[in-house]
Amino acid sequence: MIRLLYAVLHEEMEEDFVDYLPNGLGHYEVMLFRVPVLIEQNKKWKQYPVNTCILYHPDQPIHYKAASGKLIYDWIRFDCDEPFFTEKFIPFGKPFPCYDYYNFNHYWEAIAYENIAGYRTRDYVLTQLMLILLYRLHDYAWRHQNVPYQNALENLKDEISLNPAYDWTLNEMATRINISVRLLQKLYKELFGVSCMEDVIQTRIALAMHLLKNTESSIKNISELCGYKNVEHFCRQFKKRTGNSPLEFRRMN
Repeated sequence: MIRLLYAVLHEEMEEDFVDYLPNGLGHYEVMLFRVPVLIEQNKKWKQYPVNTCILYHPDQPIHYKAASGKLIYDWIRFDCDEPFFTEKFIPFGKPFPCYDYYNFNHYWEAIAYENIAGYRTRDYVLTQLMLILLYRLHDYAWRHQNVPYQNALENLKDEISLNPAYDWTLNEMATRINISVRLLQKLYKELFGVSCMEDVIQTRIALAMHLLKNTESSIKNISELCGYKNVEHFCRQFKKRTGNSPLEFRRMN
């Protein structure tokens, strides 16, 4: 049985917020960070990029904070006694990347909606949605453990997440890892489920969404901060991936 307690989208905490629970929450909690995040493990801090997931066991110590600025994340708190739900299914307390956030996010939104919608079938529907979510997290957590050049590719992905405005090119990415462009594209897609340049675009759009919601900067200035030299091109890519123009998105949020 799965019992949902809370499902929250786009939680935004102040810049000095640190979540520290040495004895855990007493419930399972899964988090998806929308900004680079620092997570403590084995008494050492490590920085993880945008769209990092982590699932905590009820009795597991929790300690994390934003790498810089505000902490923005989605989280779900729940109880689960399903026999399959063990350390071997999803490793507890170990961060892993959410490869295709824009598709995966639909499940998260559906859970948050069903939790407050008040339908008579709420519990049944939430159980089914949570099962889908957990199985998808399982896929992410165990995906391609031994891809060639994995460490170098993960470092490259971190650099993209931390510097989305940089003028990234396939040739430069391949040179950093010392492999061909063709091999780079093959291994990157195999490891992360998205092409190199699409990952750059998704990271830029995520930054743009944050700036549109939390600043009064002009659309032109935001496009430049996100690495676009042409504001019209930025607006086209933003609408293609969010369904709204930058101005529409700002008004809605």
